[in-house]
Amino acid sequence: MEVLVERERLRRSQALQPADMLLPTAPLEELPIGTDAGGHAGSIRVRRRLRSVARGTVAGAGPTQETPGVRPPFQLWRMATWFARSWERGSGQRWRLMFPWTWRPGGPTIDPCLPVDIECPASWAVDRRSSPAHGWSRLNWEGRAMGGFSKASKLLAVAGLISMASIAFPQGEWRERTPTNRPPARGGPGAAYDSLRGVIVMFGGCMPNGCPSSYADTWEWDGTDWTQRFPPTSPPLRSSHGMAYDSLRRKTVLYGGSNRNSGVLGDTWEWDGSNWTQRLSANSPPRRAYPGLAYDQARGVTVLFGGNDPASGLYGDTWEWNGIDWVRRNPATSPPPRTVNGLAYDVGRRRVLLHGPFADTWEWDGTNWTQRTPATSPPQRGGHGLAYDSTRNRTVLFGGENAGGEVGDTWEWDGNNWFQQALSGPLPPPRGSVAMAFHGRTNKTILFGGHKPTLPQREYDDTWEYASCIQSPPPCSQPCCSVGAGHCAGGLVLSCTTAPSIGTTFCLSFTNPGPSARYNLLLVGQRLDPAIVLNPPGLCSIAFLYSYPIVILEAAGNPVTFCVALPSESVLVGQRLLLQGGSFEIPGCFTLTDGVLVTIQR
Repeated sequence: MEVLVERERLRRSQALQPADMLLPTAPLEELPIGTDAGGHAGSIRVRRRLRSVARGTVAGAGPTQETPGVRPPFQLWRMATWFARSWERGSGQRWRLMFPWTWRPGGPTIDPCLPVDIECPASWAVDRRSSPAHGWSRLNWEGRAMGGFSKASKLLAVAGLISMASIAFPQGEWRERTPTNRPPARGGPGAAYDSLRGVIVMFGGCMPNGCPSSYADTWEWDGTDWTQRFPPTSPPLRSSHGMAYDSLRRKTVLYGGSNRNSGVLGDTWEWDGSNWTQRLSANSPPRRAYPGLAYDQARGVTVLFGGNDPASGLYGDTWEWNGIDWVRRNPATSPPPRTVNGLAYDVGRRRVLLHGPFADTWEWDGTNWTQRTPATSPPQRGGHGLAYDSTRNRTVLFGGENAGGEVGDTWEWDGNNWFQQALSGPLPPPRGSVAMAFHGRTNKTILFGGHKPTLPQREYDDTWEYASCIQSPPPCSQPCCSVGAGHCAGGLVLSCTTAPSIGTTFCLSFTNPGPSARYNLLLVGQRLDPAIVLNPPGLCSIAFLYSYPIVILEAAGNPVTFCVALPSESVLVGQRLLLQGGSFEIPGCFTLTDGVLVTIQR
């Protein structure tokens, strides 16, 4: 026997406002949800409203207002319910159906305006809970026919995390490392990441106290410690040179620089992990200090731009090293001549990015330079660090020097705009002439050394690593795509272990390397874009919520696996769900997995 949940009852419980009773409705549609405890088929009947609004506030989000609500499409409800039905039948575990949340510019709210009218099996119960302290209310529908849900209060905690979303939050952090070994203090060293061996290679730099001389030493950072290398052959001592890693030929390329004894240099060297080899070519850029160097992975060449020679002035020429010879390019448009500029290759957009010392931004596509006009931009500076974070598809800029002295701010470029980062915790002291590169195995941007030009002047010998909270994954056309990590410093990795094809069993899994989890969850719903950023308490660290959950599944084990049988329904092909897992840890906080966007296949 089915019981109609009366509109008047919902109105009295403040789920609907009187004005909402007049909203037009769509025809009644039925979603099958499996069988009840007696073996009888059950269903939820849904009548969608043709207009929906969002009301209510989150603490600190401002006054109550009415704004258009964001709703998951009805097909998504059907897919999520199929997931839940298959999960209950296959695992014996229980699940919970969540009413959709809404998102508005001031922050997230749990929508007190119910977007649907529902008929449900008699064995189901309507359970309304609210949290006035956080200014939100919600309705829960619990599957009593499927054995109830013994951890309902814990699932409420998941929804409660939404109330902790913060409008202003730390976007990342710098953390000083204390390695066993460290290079001597220096300014103006060169650095590049050797992706084959998983180390950042650093060479040379100015000695302290006014650069009386330079170093000619080679160091490598493996993510934990520095190791000095002692090759049979090395470039002459120098600072203010350019370095980049040629991943096609597996060589670190070094060009130019200067030293107190020999002046400005124009030689080319390569490091293969064991030794340095000077490369003599038919053509070469004029000698210079402070050239910008970056490796173009798409075209397999090392790009050089800018630099200076006291005898010749500033350079504004573009050169490319192909492993055999330097080739001068003659683009129709080019940045003005400059020195102490930063250069980095954006893998996701296949562009070489140039910034500094002016407050301008340029991109090289292999044929021409294009000046970008972002809404915001870092102020003028030179000698700053510039490194591309390949896991987040963003370029990180730190520090530098300008007419006022050294600066210590951190910016990120997303391909369209620069964003200054709001950071938490200790920060590297302001400086310029730094060594900076992204370490691909630890997914951290590494900063070493640098020079403080204002009195009292000094060179640094400290190592810092930068982890950001901002996620910008590149587009993906695969059936399963990660849309970002669950936490700033990385989280649990959720992986598809089988393909999401109709008529098959689809499985996902994640392993928790930390303390044993009390229980594990899988959120099934629509993608939140942008993700909601959640702050502790309740979370083990700053986290991202990517799923607009409709169904929450629970499972035990480590690794934990969720498997559902996708029905042979062609209407599902091409439909998408955003799945995100989580573990409630023994210390009493949540750890989230990355978000995975799943596209159903035939």
